[in-house]
Amino acid sequence: MEELFIEEVLLFILYLIAISYLIGLTMIWFIVMMDKERKSIYHIPKHVSGGDKPSINDINKRDDSSTFINLQGQEVDMVDEVFSISKPKVKRKKLISKNQENVSNMSAYEINQYLKRFGIKSKLTDEQKGTLLVEYLDGTEIGNLRKLYSEGEFELLKKYGEARINIHPNEIVPHLILVRTYFKMKKYEDCISQCNSILSFEPNYLDAFRFIARSHRATGMNEKAAIMFKKLAELAWDDIDSRFSLMKHYWNKKEYIIAQRYIEELLQLAPDEIRYHVYSGRILQRLQEFEKAIDRWNILLALDPDNIEALLGLGQSYYAFAEPDRGLKFLLIA
Repeated sequence: MEELFIEEVLLFILYLIAISYLIGLTMIWFIVMMDKERKSIYHIPKHVSGGDKPSINDINKRDDSSTFINLQGQEVDMVDEVFSISKPKVKRKKLISKNQENVSNMSAYEINQYLKRFGIKSKLTDEQKGTLLVEYLDGTEIGNLRKLYSEGEFELLKKYGEARINIHPNEIVPHLILVRTYFKMKKYEDCISQCNSILSFEPNYLDAFRFIARSHRATGMNEKAAIMFKKLAELAWDDIDSRFSLMKHYWNKKEYIIAQRYIEELLQLAPDEIRYHVYSGRILQRLQEFEKAIDRWNILLALDPDNIEALLGLGQSYYAFAEPDRGLKFLLIA
């Protein structure tokens, strides 16, 4: 009897818990349904001009000014793009130039003197001259010159670069930026002239000789280019660019003995550089120094066991060295 009574009490407690749970769910449902601000996931926004619900066709016909964004069927990256486009653009605050404040404190005489130093003669009003001076002070800053170069604004760069050089004639950076600008614009005469300006106050400046040589080479004046590259090589014992250019110059002229001299210097500077070994092997073969060529190709194979140039070079050199069987072996491997 006691056991039966305990079971009835437990069942009654469980019954009360179930009833409380159902009442709780009912209350939550009732509160949600009574909330006027609640919107279904299928909610369609009303027209501003009227109270009727729009049709599906009306929604599809909405123009780009609508806030509705249909993301159905789009890839994730496309969805991100849509959201990024839909974000309102924040207007950037125009920063007041630090030079503007300085210029505003100058007299008309001081402004005119500054403009003359920039090489500018103008009949503008004093206010316009002040604005022009601020433009040049901002434009001629080194950071801006670099920015103009990276953005390819070469005409503006030329304008501001030359203006800065008028004030700082022996400052190397604006000269170099203009040198690279003229070379990139293929204005080789201007590039050479700018390099000569550098050499007038820095007689041994390496990049000045380098760009004079490159400009001569670009215009087909290879002998003049070689003279400049030789000068550069004499000034800098470790300059790879000048030696490689000279090696190619004499290679093209089929003057292989001189070419080999420069390739040996390059191999001393960069003993693991593959292309120098390739050129050395080719030059030695053309000089018919096949034993030295075989040594060079073997060194290259030690650096790069699957190098086709080395395998072909060994095959050709062994054939020329009267060892056709060994030559065939390397050609088959290649």
